[in-house]
Amino acid sequence: MRVSNVCILYLAAERLSGSREVGVFTVMLAGFHPQLNSVYYDSGMIFDALAFSFFYSALALYAHYRRDGRMPGAIQSAPIVLLYIAALASKEIAVSFPVALLLYELTIGTGRFSRRIRLVLITGFLTLIYVVGKNTGPGSLSAESAYHPEISLAGYIHTYAHYAGEFLRDSGYLPDSWAAFALAGCLALALLLRNRLLIWAALFNLFSILPIAFIPPRNGFAFLVPLAGWGIFGGALMADLLRRLLGYTRSLRIAGQAAVALALFFVVLRPEEKTLRRYLYPVVHQEQFANLETWHSLQSVLPANPGNKKILALHDPFENGYYLMFLAHLGFNNPALVVDTPRTLSAAGRMVSREGYDYVIDYDQGTFFRVPANVQ
Repeated sequence: MRVSNVCILYLAAERLSGSREVGVFTVMLAGFHPQLNSVYYDSGMIFDALAFSFFYSALALYAHYRRDGRMPGAIQSAPIVLLYIAALASKEIAVSFPVALLLYELTIGTGRFSRRIRLVLITGFLTLIYVVGKNTGPGSLSAESAYHPEISLAGYIHTYAHYAGEFLRDSGYLPDSWAAFALAGCLALALLLRNRLLIWAALFNLFSILPIAFIPPRNGFAFLVPLAGWGIFGGALMADLLRRLLGYTRSLRIAGQAAVALALFFVVLRPEEKTLRRYLYPVVHQEQFANLETWHSLQSVLPANPGNKKILALHDPFENGYYLMFLAHLGFNNPALVVDTPRTLSAAGRMVSREGYDYVIDYDQGTFFRVPANVQ
């Protein structure tokens, strides 16, 4: 999936800019980073990767139709809307898509504005329905403490600094003032250079983080969609500076592009390759082997087809209380199977009791075993 997302990122940058040079620079800046490895090697992050795929596929398609002042008609608009709906179904971060379209029309698009914002209004209406549905009624997203927003400018800057630190520093820490300076500085630079794509990217970078800006920060995977905006900004800036410094002489431009690509290879891609080969691949293989052993042990104490049964695991080998449930759902191919642990019950505010469960199991020294349900 990583390969497909890299290709999608290239297409989005190339369609927005009309330059293959910008597309290549963008991919080298934002397509590879050790902090993104978990997105593609941890199945728990699949929804973030899918949101990226659908979001930027829709944006690339929109930019393709809008070239030369063209407007997508009903037939061309349908796949864009469907891709956006798929992005929304994948992850909440996708709600920034109508903003990306609006910023495009304000900075890059040409033609009569009233015609240009039709898709902005359609996707904006879908976003409104989605946000209201997510935040109202029982089990609403904002009611959960981990997703309850606390809106403030200081919180916005702090969250941005957190994610910037994830990608810029080994320590993962970046002073808040640095993030504020970078956001303001990039916008000022884009305006100074009068580059429409840079202005779009600088504004997109301000707004794309809003869905996660006011909730407790997560790891770098949550920044996957906004990160591409920074990649496009960096790629467009490099291409703009090369053009200004080297002019339009073909031989000089090719030499400059090769030099930048070579520098990015050693600064970005080479460390990424070392991380994958030395650390990630061995760890992934070890985890796969351990998970397979755990699955075989779990399988040995349960029926081949447990159906819609309820299972209580008093202990398990995973740090995350929900991993055992995921393993059972995947292994038995049955998402209706209920698998509780003391940690998941505690998170739901429920007491641990063996009553009502069809199977009670425990785990010790690498092996699952059955426990009588009526023994307390």
